[in-house]
Amino acid sequence: MANKSGDEWMEGSVVGDLEAPAVLTPKAIEGFAAGTHVLVSGTCRENAAVEVFSQAGKWGDALVVGTRWFFYRVWGRPSGYGGWFGWAGRGAEGGFVHAVQVVNGLRSQPSLPRMFTVGRQQKSPIPEVVWPKDGSEVPILPTTWDVDRGHVLVNCEAGADVEFLMEGHLRKDFEDGERGGMCLVGHTVNLGQSYTFQFRQTSPGFLPSDFGPPITLKYVAANPEKSTVDSNAFTDKASANVQKPNAPSITTPVNGDSTLLRKRFRIEGACEEGAFVQYEYISIYGVSRVTALVLGTTWYANTLGDVALTIRARQRVNGSEFSDWSEPVTVTGDLTAPLIVFPASGSNHPEGGLFMSGVCDEDATVEVLAQDGAFLGNAEVKGTTWVYYREWTKGLKHVQVKQTYRVYTSRLSETREFIIR
Repeated sequence: MANKSGDEWMEGSVVGDLEAPAVLTPKAIEGFAAGTHVLVSGTCRENAAVEVFSQAGKWGDALVVGTRWFFYRVWGRPSGYGGWFGWAGRGAEGGFVHAVQVVNGLRSQPSLPRMFTVGRQQKSPIPEVVWPKDGSEVPILPTTWDVDRGHVLVNCEAGADVEFLMEGHLRKDFEDGERGGMCLVGHTVNLGQSYTFQFRQTSPGFLPSDFGPPITLKYVAANPEKSTVDSNAFTDKASANVQKPNAPSITTPVNGDSTLLRKRFRIEGACEEGAFVQYEYISIYGVSRVTALVLGTTWYANTLGDVALTIRARQRVNGSEFSDWSEPVTVTGDLTAPLIVFPASGSNHPEGGLFMSGVCDEDATVEVLAQDGAFLGNAEVKGTTWVYYREWTKGLKHVQVKQTYRVYTSRLSETREFIIR
């Protein structure tokens, strides 16, 4: 058994001869700024399995290297996502954390809890639904199995993440980015069905808001005489001119832009007032056509970033045939580099063993490299936590990391500089 200090042995109770693991970080009653990737770590039996818990339940399994265990909590990353994909932690949280170790099937008592807080312990304001209105019939034009993607435009705080209840079930399988204080929330819907939604937001550095009042929307087949949501909001023009309209434009993104891989990004464009807009995106998975949300002369949509994604749109106005497709816009997906959290840039450390650690996509392969590109070794990875141990010689060190997730390889991280004395 590894030697431990008296303070480390004090944490937790013993079942038989199996003590609770020691929790070394975070410090007791420690406060962190919003966006922090908090390291929960400590010591344990050699190669034990260590589980990390909050008062709400299990957070995950720690990465164990010898007698040390590590678990990064990526703040603001909703559960249900597999990877990290460079998402910044935004929300706040407060409470207790503890750990349990398991050796040869024997489970220890939990360690004594550590309390810490992240961000401000105040609720975000409740977001407001801008469009469609409660009770609206929303036209969609399904192309396969009577399924389409419905969109709701929500007024939110700058930088907020928006979640929603759909028929009473919390949906976290889509992350919909904010832009200019507006968040476009997307969800899969079936033709002819009604759905009831409630929305909440997490503003940067604050706790999630309460859910707003419910709205009920019915998704109906697009009608050429009523192309938009709540068409009474616009002049109800007769179909006197059913000539083929010009193609709508795509203003955001622009051709050649990049976005985070497998993260939703906002699409916007200009169209004619009262138009019905359909957009098409082509990826390595094939071609999909989806109905956009139209508000005035602007259409809105969102989709997942991929290695390469080509988007185009068309519109139908006052019962006309569809326009030609717009000029295509191609967007590339970027798998961000893993994040080096420790050691801090410019920090000093004694000669000998040092654990580097950080955040990566779930179960990615993380390579550690010197500044000149020389390969130093692979980090050990579990979940979104990576750890690299090395016996360092004295001197100034410059280190970078990169990751491979599934078939994707990231760019190199920024160089982390530290000194071994």
